[in-house]
Amino acid sequence: MLMIAERGAAPYNHCTIPSHEKHNKMFVRRHAFALYCTLLLLSAVLLAEFVLLPRLFGMPRDLLLLGFNAKPNEVIDGQRINTMGFTGDVISQQKSSNTVRVLILGSSTMFNRHMAEQMKAALQKSLPNKNIELLDAGIRSHTTRADVIKLQYLKHYAWDFVLIYNGINDLWANHVRPQDFYADYRHTDPWHRRSFLLDHSLIARHIYNNSYTYIRVLNTKMSEAFFPIYQFVFPKKPYINAADFASQNSFSDNINTLIDISQQIGAKPVLLTFAYHLPANYSRQAFLNQQLDYRNPDNYDSRDVYNWGPPTYVREGLDKENTALREIAAQRKIALIDIDQQMSNHGAWFGDVCHFNNEGVAQFTARVAQHLAAQAAPATATTAEQSAANPSQ
Repeated sequence: MLMIAERGAAPYNHCTIPSHEKHNKMFVRRHAFALYCTLLLLSAVLLAEFVLLPRLFGMPRDLLLLGFNAKPNEVIDGQRINTMGFTGDVISQQKSSNTVRVLILGSSTMFNRHMAEQMKAALQKSLPNKNIELLDAGIRSHTTRADVIKLQYLKHYAWDFVLIYNGINDLWANHVRPQDFYADYRHTDPWHRRSFLLDHSLIARHIYNNSYTYIRVLNTKMSEAFFPIYQFVFPKKPYINAADFASQNSFSDNINTLIDISQQIGAKPVLLTFAYHLPANYSRQAFLNQQLDYRNPDNYDSRDVYNWGPPTYVREGLDKENTALREIAAQRKIALIDIDQQMSNHGAWFGDVCHFNNEGVAQFTARVAQHLAAQAAPATATTAEQSAANPSQ
């Protein structure tokens, strides 16, 4: 029977799409577009993280994330930075037999005057039957906090010895109000701040470090609206040691952490007290006029002690750190070379308050090499005894 549509009723259209289907298609399209944008953004982030930023800064991504290293292949004071971002040998994951591997941690005192070459030569002379591999991770301005970060990065290389010689740069951290002091020294340098995100993302690290800089610039323009304008190098008088040697606890914690990591990876940590020379008649003018008993004819990396603070402050700070090193070594039965006792107050070995001159480097490396040779000898003897007792091995 033919159906007749009611007058005024709209004719039925077989192509009409129900409203709920239209809604579903719009929902799918929106989510597909959102997914496309997300994937596009993710691709851009990955491209920046793994390709663009490393190319922009001309360094491998892992070294950029480390922060506490120099640029590979750069030449500083006649020393070429190796592909690991430091001086000395490039260390491989595989370690050959009859090899003694040494890692040096520290700052400019362990970088200056070709310390890596001088130390390796001294060790090779003391251990002529051993193959010496040495990486010097000492870089200017580094602290014991930076040493912890470097060792965490370098801990996979089967070190036999980890030499720890640092301290004077930690004294910079005290030139702030107590409420502005951070145990990880982030208030002195944003690279000291570590977290999972900052350790794994160049973009996050770039944003964090730059925001740190921008906040300080903004604070300066707004006449110290947020915090005082601190100056760590050549600190300002109102804030000199305002934190009252708060860095001493951080220093001890960092040393203990370095010992812990070294022992966990099977390396022998070797602590060295910090040598320095501050003549009784020290003054800035006398230093600048070269009237003190330092010997630095080439004026190489010559630093006025006020770079770290007044003489009395630096002397007290270093003495506190050296006391802590001796106590930690005794409590934990860790090898200690008392460089402070052996070399401090010998002006003929120093170019300034803490940096060795050429003769000082020779004295320092000879003392360290003698100690390590004695430490390495028992290990060699033990290996020989084990082989004799087990000839089938």
